[in-house]
Order: sequence, then C-alpha cells, then structure tokens
Amino acid sequence: MRDSAYPEVEKALLLWLKKARSMNLPVSGPLLTEKALTFADQLNCPGFACSNGWLSRFKARYGIVGKVVCGEAAAADKEGAVEWQDTVLQEALTAYDAADIFNFDESALFYCLLPNRTLAFKNETCTGGKHAKNRISVAFGVQPATIRNCFARAQFKMPEEGNDENMEDNEDGEDTEDCESLLVEVLERQGEGVDKFNFGTFRDVDGDVLTSPDFSDSDIVAAIAPRPDSSESEEEGDVEVDDGPSLSEAARAVTVMRAFAEKRGLMDRLARGLTDFEDAVVEARPPRRQVKITDFFAACP
Repeated sequence: MRDSAYPEVEKALLLWLKKARSMNLPVSGPLLTEKALTFADQLNCPGFACSNGWLSRFKARYGIVGKVVCGEAAAADKEGAVEWQDTVLQEALTAYDAADIFNFDESALFYCLLPNRTLAFKNETCTGGKHAKNRISVAFGVQPATIRNCFARAQFKMPEEGNDENMEDNEDGEDTEDCESLLVEVLERQGEGVDKFNFGTFRDVDGDVLTSPDFSDSDIVAAIAPRPDSSESEEEGDVEVDDGPSLSEAARAVTVMRAFAEKRGLMDRLARGLTDFEDAVVEARPPRRQVKITDFFAACP
C-alpha cells in the first residue's frame, strides 16, 4: 500500500476520530469524508481529493472497520443502578428466602427460521423466501455452580443467620479484601506506614485523569500544522545530505572483512554474518538492463 500524499490531513482526521470514539459518537463514512475535506482546507492542501479509494486506504492504514453498535451499555444509569442495589434490592431480598431466589432469563426461539448463510457455487444466485416468524419463548436457568458468583457480582448479598444486625456492606467483595491484605504486605516490606494508604485510594488514584483531551478542530490543526523555523530555513541551502557509503564501498568492505576473518581464523564465527551482509549488498543494487547483441554492433565505428 502506497503512502499518503497528504499525511498531515490523515493525522488530523485520526485525532478527530479518536476524540469522537472516546465520546462514544457514531461515525460514518460520509462524515469522515466531510471532516477530511474540512481539515484539508484548514491545512491549505488544495490538491487533496477525498475519493472512495482514499477513504478505503485510510481505513486500511489505521485498522478502521465498520461495526454494529449493539447493546445499551453507553446509556446505562450507573449511579441509579448502585442506588437500586443499595435500597430497592435489599428490601426485596428480605421478603424471600435464599432458596427461593433464582437466576433466570428467557429468549425467543424461531424454530422454523432457516440460516441466512449457505455454501454455493460461484456462479449460483442465492435467493431466499419469506422468513418464518413461528416462535416460542425459551426459559434458561443457570446451573447451581454459577449462581453464587453471579449473585455476588450483581450485589445480591443476603444476611447471615443470627447476624442481621452486624452485617456490613462490602460492595467490593472478597477481591477487595485480598487486595487490601496484599497492599498492606507490600507497604510493610517497603517500610511505609500502613495508615497512610488504603486500597480504595490506590485504586481510584487516577479516576480523575483526563484520558481523552477535548480537542477542537482548531486545536487539532494547530497540533498538526508544521511550524516554520527561521534559523533552519536560512541554513537550508548550506546543509549537505550525507548519503553514507556507496554500494561499491560496502562491497569492498565485505571483501576486507572476509580476508581479515580468514587470516585470523575467525571464519567459523563470522562466516554466517559476512554472507548475510554480502547478500544484503547484492540485493540493494539497482536492477540492471540485460545487454542486447545489437549493443555490441552499436559500439563499433
């Protein structure tokens, strides 16, 4: 895949896309195209053409694919869920015995519906008929071995018998207790005061860290646009580019190193490396045009 002719436009568009996805905003191909044209105008790239081919290469370069937005996790009320677990759920649990509480779910089973994918010949046209809507509701019950863990993660905590008054609300569960003991052990080994830290503070130390800066379009353009340096522009004409040793010099160096290794008895150790280096020099040579027989006659007077 060839490199982009306008890398600054792609860098700006990539920053904008990361910002949009960090805010969980849906981004389509036309929207990406429109934003690329906007950045091209702001970065003074009049020759930029936002074609379908460029958009496909841009997606391939940065691993951008289309995905189906499913679920409603982004719209979940987390604070409301915590409040419900602490109040409504606890009141409901006191009205039932632990043996009468089950983890249960249901789903629709379209038992007459055929698969929508099939194996077929290349030239065969695959057409389907009307989809059958016959369905039954299937109930799923969780095995007893997983009920305890599922209930613990969902904050279903029942008071122990004879200890209702002294029940403590441990929202983090057994994992938090293990982490607390591990943190205390680490602090004691390092000679730090245990009373200065706790696992909750350690866990939430970066809770307010800004992980996705709120860049505006102008901020993105300012970060991408090249900044001219007057001192570099004045000396630009005097700078000589060092291309390094030529291919012929590298070939002579291989010959010298091979002779040195043979004289010093080091060929057993260096033969593999010298051969690899020599092969690399040969591969770096530009392709040569095969000489024709007419070239010999052309050289004659």
